[in-house]
Amino acid sequence: MTMVRRTRFPEYLTLRDAMQHMFDEALLPNAPRAGTNGNGNGNGIGSATVPFDVIDREDEIIVRAPVPGFRTEDLDITVQADVLTVAGELNTQVDSTDEEERYHLREWRSGSFRRAMTLPDQVNAEGAEAEVRDGVLTLRLPKREDVKPRKIEVRTR
Repeated sequence: MTMVRRTRFPEYLTLRDAMQHMFDEALLPNAPRAGTNGNGNGNGIGSATVPFDVIDREDEIIVRAPVPGFRTEDLDITVQADVLTVAGELNTQVDSTDEEERYHLREWRSGSFRRAMTLPDQVNAEGAEAEVRDGVLTLRLPKREDVKPRKIEVRTR
């Protein structure tokens, strides 16, 4: 049987992630880390693992984020001033009634994430809509009317 050891700095970490980890470890040595389940083994969810795609269309801003396994009630989306915050909690723990059951390997992810970003000031948060389809969260944030492009008619004299 081959044993695989998980390290605190897996090969797939970027230099930015490694530097962030070093600063976090120096300032808050016992705090749970983004992308871990709190003990550094990398099985949890963190803001580093929830990327955003932000698309600027003529009449709206669209934000997409992968949220596989999340139900709509697991997600909390807020807009306060010009900050969009997407948070979620995923619990994939399966309670077993078999007391003799022992895991050989457990890689199902569970935990929470919180991601915030500054929105362009042209967004009308009151008309925002959100939906989850096939594990992808899509937020539609309409632009304010006063910032939408207007066609200006040119007259001749």
